[in-house]
Amino acid sequence: MSTRSPSVTGYTPFRWFVLATLFVVTATTALALISPAPLIGPIFASQFADPTAIPDPLPDGVLSIGQIAWMTMGWFNLAVACAALAGGYFVDRLGFVKIYLIGISLIVIGWLLVGVIGDSYSGMMVIRTIQGLGTGPIMASSAAVAASRFPIKERSIVTGTQGAGMSAGIGLGQIFMPKLLTGQAGDWQAALVSLWPVALVAIVMTLVVAFGPKPAPASAESQSAEQLAADKHALRKALATPITWAAIGCVVILSWVFQAFNDLSPSYLTIAPPVGLGFEDGSALLGYAQLANFLGAFAAGLVTERVFRGRVRPGIMIGFAMGAVFGLGMLLPAATTNSGLMLVILCVAAFFFAWINPNAMGYIAKAYPQSITGKLGGFAMGIGIFGGTAGVAAGAAALHATGLYTISIVIMSAVCASGIIVALFLKQPTTPAEPPVGEAVEGARQAV
Repeated sequence: MSTRSPSVTGYTPFRWFVLATLFVVTATTALALISPAPLIGPIFASQFADPTAIPDPLPDGVLSIGQIAWMTMGWFNLAVACAALAGGYFVDRLGFVKIYLIGISLIVIGWLLVGVIGDSYSGMMVIRTIQGLGTGPIMASSAAVAASRFPIKERSIVTGTQGAGMSAGIGLGQIFMPKLLTGQAGDWQAALVSLWPVALVAIVMTLVVAFGPKPAPASAESQSAEQLAADKHALRKALATPITWAAIGCVVILSWVFQAFNDLSPSYLTIAPPVGLGFEDGSALLGYAQLANFLGAFAAGLVTERVFRGRVRPGIMIGFAMGAVFGLGMLLPAATTNSGLMLVILCVAAFFFAWINPNAMGYIAKAYPQSITGKLGGFAMGIGIFGGTAGVAAGAAALHATGLYTISIVIMSAVCASGIIVALFLKQPTTPAEPPVGEAVEGARQAV
């Protein structure tokens, strides 16, 4: 988006408003992601005149809980994955500001369409695809924002902030969607439609960024043919480097695990036994877990920079190990009958899940030229979200086949544990002192 505001050289305090905008925009996409998840049970029950007398087996034409989970969450994740892969290219070409405006607008369109075509499987498929296409490029933007607006030592904090935004949006959705449903007299379509004004805050903040101070002119100038060729070479070299794929592999595994955790846990905790646990405060438990995830995302960047001296591997390995152990803890008999113990397990798992993506994306933001971080971030998030789609598909398939959540949670925890092995390959020297901005970009080009 072109403006007449003068460019400013170096890193200005305005970058912190940019960071706040990244947080709010990401939280809006996360709300779009999670908002149907607490409604899966009510959507299922809405198919019956008497929800207390559900026939077994289900009549023809009635969607199972597993099918509803795929309809509301699977199509969204599939669209996010495809859009994030392409989105990295568009982030580099158009800039993150235009990407934010387009993406949030698509999310608003999706929410408004729920009241028009959301009462059918095909209608919800279209809606969730539109919203996923809007979300994907935004999820691919954090590395580019970090590289273009922040010095190297702050870039893990930037990617951690996007993780915190995801946690905040998901937490708000899990806490308030049941309340919105009650406020709309049990009409789940009306509850989803009522979310669209939330996006206005993200749009206004993005417009402020669009007309605010700009980064160093070098990041905004059009590239010469020689520079474009150098960037293509740098991208090829990066994708030929095993450590790049180790970072992407960590994103893939975490996406699988965290999508399964977020998409299946709401109904696991709230649906009555024997399918679920029937906790009356199930939505509140997940809200607290997302608060823990929110805090974990900030802690990840601080611990990496101050304790591990910029090395990302220790934090990622700790995240996977703790996530696997406490994810499996969701099946402990003591926890399935005690909401207090379940709360502790959920919060610890969510806190350490948040250590993985910020470190993996922070590595990309630090190690490669600014001109290709958007593309690499897009590859990482796009391929990663395919992992998230697989996580939703595996969980929904196991739920549809068994009618229980046990196998879904075991799969989630096993996949999480496999991330420890992938993280072993993410070797990295301690981050050196940051060179001047121009030299850093050129030096990274030559190094890669």
